Amino acid sequence: MRRLHLAAASTAIAVLLGSAAGCSSLAASAAGTDKNSIITISNGGTGQFTDNFNPFSPTAASGTLGLVYEPLMFFNTGRPNDVQPLLATNYQFSDGGRKLTFTLRSGVKWSDGQPFSSADVAYTFNLLRNPALNLSGTPLLSAVATDPTHVVLTYKTPQYSQLPYIAGYTYMVPEHIWKTVKNPSTFVDAIPVGTGPYELSSFTPEQFLMVKNPHYWEPGKPQVHGFRFVSYTGNDSADAALSSGQLDWDSVFMPDVQKQYVAQDPAHNKFANIPTVTTVILPNLAQGPLSDLAVRQAVDLGLNRSAISESAWAGLASAANPTLLIKNSFSDDIASQYLNETPSYDPAKAKQILEQAGYTMSNGVFNDRTGKPLTITCLVTAGYTDWITALQVMQQQLAAIGITLHVQQLSNAAVNSAEQNGTFQMALTNIGAQPTPYLVYDGAFSSAYTAPVGKSAVSNYSRFSSPAVDSALSAIASTDPHNTAAIKAQLVRIENVIVNQLPYIPIVQASGLTEYNTQYATGWPTPGNLYAQPQPFYSPDLGIVAKNLVPVR
Repeated sequence: MRRLHLAAASTAIAVLLGSAAGCSSLAASAAGTDKNSIITISNGGTGQFTDNFNPFSPTAASGTLGLVYEPLMFFNTGRPNDVQPLLATNYQFSDGGRKLTFTLRSGVKWSDGQPFSSADVAYTFNLLRNPALNLSGTPLLSAVATDPTHVVLTYKTPQYSQLPYIAGYTYMVPEHIWKTVKNPSTFVDAIPVGTGPYELSSFTPEQFLMVKNPHYWEPGKPQVHGFRFVSYTGNDSADAALSSGQLDWDSVFMPDVQKQYVAQDPAHNKFANIPTVTTVILPNLAQGPLSDLAVRQAVDLGLNRSAISESAWAGLASAANPTLLIKNSFSDDIASQYLNETPSYDPAKAKQILEQAGYTMSNGVFNDRTGKPLTITCLVTAGYTDWITALQVMQQQLAAIGITLHVQQLSNAAVNSAEQNGTFQMALTNIGAQPTPYLVYDGAFSSAYTAPVGKSAVSNYSRFSSPAVDSALSAIASTDPHNTAAIKAQLVRIENVIVNQLPYIPIVQASGLTEYNTQYATGWPTPGNLYAQPQPFYSPDLGIVAKNLVPVR
């Protein structure tokens, strides 16, 4: 299972690739190219693809972000503080963080051959003044191109902490095309024109193909001719495709990756396990059993994470930190009292907490204060076999402390919709994959990003609200990023709240298993050279990896 709980302005992870879409202005078809020039890829999406490459759409096709459209800079979540220039070569804050000036790269062209300039950047950011596109609520007042290579963004409030989002997750679009679009939020963009290393060649609902952008600005890149995206019904079918050599790159969990994958071709089949997110229980804090802190505490204490990891992830998922931060990436940002802490397993204490909260045991099952059995329904995407296995283990463990857990398997779209609208009791999700702890916490816990049940939340799906957390987030947002001590103090404030309130219940540092084949391309990210995240569902990392791969001739 690969779903991510992203920070503000989150982008859904879905989609893949195919044959001719019948559009004459698409890139020339790569039909007939040999295997060495095309990498077959899956990013965990299921079902048919939608011919939508709008970078502002939460359901944009894979490859839209990173392969076709690029941000100004790349913030590497695999190596904190690793910031790489892309369309912008430099940035500078002024006016207490309210003004941000970018210096742009010269000589860049769009994939249709038209020149890229500061006017395009100003146009893109001014689009975000439209509330329908500005999902993060960034208070942009204006974006002005002061000359062909400089853009000045002016904000209502300091934006120090939002730099990774502004520069790293805002994807530039060409003004000469988009200025004719009547509604950018619903525009399908079936023939996308970007500055990225690849462009769309052909599309069907079953698969689609991206090929090299001949106008790409970085000399000598990309080298791999194209990427064919394919979709599978779930983990099992993707596992089979990897094992049989039909798939070259994926990040699907395998119970025994050595036997199922590596052993099939030891010379070329490789894998990396790099945790980037924490797998958590997403509780609905607005309604249902988990809105009661006592129930959340009991669930937290009633779970044996080691047993869950062994059964669902072959032991590859390590213990989670209670702050929800990945320890290897953010050890300097975790309060000392939590640094080496992991969630406790104490069934006896779990029962005691429920009893003290007024729950009563009858025939081995707790009843709530109205006399109804304490039952929780958890949503999970059908086909996500690792998460389904994890929930089966949780069912047994929670039954042992008197809580009944029902598991309901739905489509990925249905689960996403329920989470966004608050029409669920419990779900599993991932949190993390951000270049700073602030962005992890801001997207998950800021009250600005939640909504009442029945209305769509931006990213705070648990419906958590804490004045103390909001205050700390606001303080970080107005603090110069070089003042690390002040930022750490505010992070500790947040950590103290979430460790005690459990707005998410941490399970494990998720297995970051990624499988790739070196027979046709080399240069993949590794733990020793983590220049970008290797999982193909991360953006813009997908584009960074793709353009750095070297085909085997």
